[in-house]
Amino acid sequence: MSDNIDESAKFFVVKRTAWNFKNSYDYDIVKSMAYSLTKAIKIILASEQLNDNEDVTYHLQPAKFEVVEKPLVLENEVTEEMPF
Repeated sequence: MSDNIDESAKFFVVKRTAWNFKNSYDYDIVKSMAYSLTKAIKIILASEQLNDNEDVTYHLQPAKFEVVEKPLVLENEVTEEMPF
């Protein structure tokens, strides 16, 4: 494996579906899980082999989570009305 990639790094496999309505896209994380790079690539390759819909593509997304020491404290209450 490359020196730039952490062996413990996890990746999401993202399924992107293109819709004709207003050129929009739908994104889904495959099986709602994060995988090792090797496993994620295997899932993408298998999914692309089984997929015959050209509007569906598969992508890798690093699963990076930030650890927060203290929660964000909201001090001021919102007083203005929302525009919708």
